[in-house]
Amino acid sequence: MRKKVLVLANFSSGTGNGKTRFTKVVECLALKGFEPVTYPILPASGLTSEAILNDASRDYEAILCCGGDGTLNHLVNYLIHNNIDIPIAYLPTGSTNDFAFTLYGQRTIDCLELVDAIAKGHNFIYDVGRINNSYFNYVAAFGSFTGVSYKTDQSIKNVFGSLAYMLNAITIMPKELRTSHHLVLKSPERTIEGDFLLGAISNTTSIGGFTPSIIEQSKLNDGQFEVTLISRTENVSELYELLGSLLSGKPDNRLLTCFHTDQLTIDFDDDCEWTLDGEEGGNIRHADFSLLRQRQKTFTLL
Repeated sequence: MRKKVLVLANFSSGTGNGKTRFTKVVECLALKGFEPVTYPILPASGLTSEAILNDASRDYEAILCCGGDGTLNHLVNYLIHNNIDIPIAYLPTGSTNDFAFTLYGQRTIDCLELVDAIAKGHNFIYDVGRINNSYFNYVAAFGSFTGVSYKTDQSIKNVFGSLAYMLNAITIMPKELRTSHHLVLKSPERTIEGDFLLGAISNTTSIGGFTPSIIEQSKLNDGQFEVTLISRTENVSELYELLGSLLSGKPDNRLLTCFHTDQLTIDFDDDCEWTLDGEEGGNIRHADFSLLRQRQKTFTLL
């Protein structure tokens, strides 16, 4: 009897090339002896990963997610909230594919390689981040430019890919650089208070398509968050110096605060807009973080 694989495909993610890759991966699954059960992700029609999984049985060998990092975020949140232990195979078709870069070391992968990994049970278990009652695979971020990932029009992303984010960021730069948030951060290692332009709690080597040196040693299963905070400044030259620090991997710039921890809380003076794995995370005034070690099974390439 063929083992079943549930295939969830978001054809609108990234540059919209998911349909071609979806057809190929279904073909590879069938040729490898699996029974692919396929669903498109169509939120406007009620076909979300949450709705599909709510009606699905739990006798799948794997769930293959064909989409971007946001699609994967919705899937993982449902699995954890419902205590479902089924490994995820991730076929990235998004604009930046940050999680895929950290997991595979590359932003796109071959369908046959992924199906081979499923067939051979080549599992990898990674840490998942929790912020209040939500979960994230690789980054939770607040402040300047963090809304670019989900506010950029999908039709523009379909044409320009990750370049669309840069174009959008340029248009909103003057406003974003004038916006900051006052916060108090507490972790077992330290307490920090101040005004910050941006903050990221991550366990990834890539954020927004960039791979700054300060996080290039990060791992998905090392039991640690990388915390990065950028202080407010009105001095443009200081921002250029900061950019140099980020690119060089030397966290000695006065605007840059970096450290490791596995739990922390952040309290803001006002509601602060967050993004989780590139998806809208809502406005949060109190953020309670913890790391769920070795929480989610996935597949790595052979």
